[in-house]
Amino acid sequence: MQPERELAHSRIALDTTELKGKVDVWKGLREACSDYRTWIFALMQNLHLSANGFKNFLPTVVQTLGFNTTITLVLTCPPYLISAFVSVAVSWSSGRFNERTWHVTLSKAVAIVGFIVGTATLNIGARYFAMVLFVGATYGVNNIVLAWTAGVLGQTPEKKAVALAIVNTLGNLSFVYTPYLWPDTDAPRFGKAMYASVGFSAGVVLCAWVMRLVLQRNNRKIRASDDEAINFYVY
Repeated sequence: MQPERELAHSRIALDTTELKGKVDVWKGLREACSDYRTWIFALMQNLHLSANGFKNFLPTVVQTLGFNTTITLVLTCPPYLISAFVSVAVSWSSGRFNERTWHVTLSKAVAIVGFIVGTATLNIGARYFAMVLFVGATYGVNNIVLAWTAGVLGQTPEKKAVALAIVNTLGNLSFVYTPYLWPDTDAPRFGKAMYASVGFSAGVVLCAWVMRLVLQRNNRKIRASDDEAINFYVY
């Protein structure tokens, strides 16, 4: 296993832009907190997980289709099974083409369509199809944000660890307030939660494009300072 571990480590090092040597933990903390890109990623993750707030309420939403308990539980499974394949496919594609922004944008666009259809109609087939859309498309972004964070803020292991901790922590704060968007009184449309999820998803797209512009500017600075540079930020 040691050769494989060394190979993985060397690949990560070669792919890391503006790689620096190891620093102490406190310096890593300062570097992560003072890098404004950390906070853009934190906001992006928070908005993404806010749009993902349905995961604790999907059986309740499916129940509003009018089937009995057994059928409701059975129908809850396919959206998650599909989301597992979508998540892997989107992550693979993002890595294969070394691209982040459009993968986030297209995934969230599909999710937005799902959220809107899910609350705009009471047709059973359309609403269930909408659930498949917003579950699968939302989960498709799960791996991209954290991987993107690690790639952009990985100049030192300490900085990367702190940045990921900040992004994860602030992202998971979404689960403090999103349950209040799903009161039983909003059934069957759950308009408040669905339209809030549209806004959250749009916010993720906005953050992704802001980050794209930031990284394009960073890359121009790298080229200006070193015309032989080969490592640039991926966006």
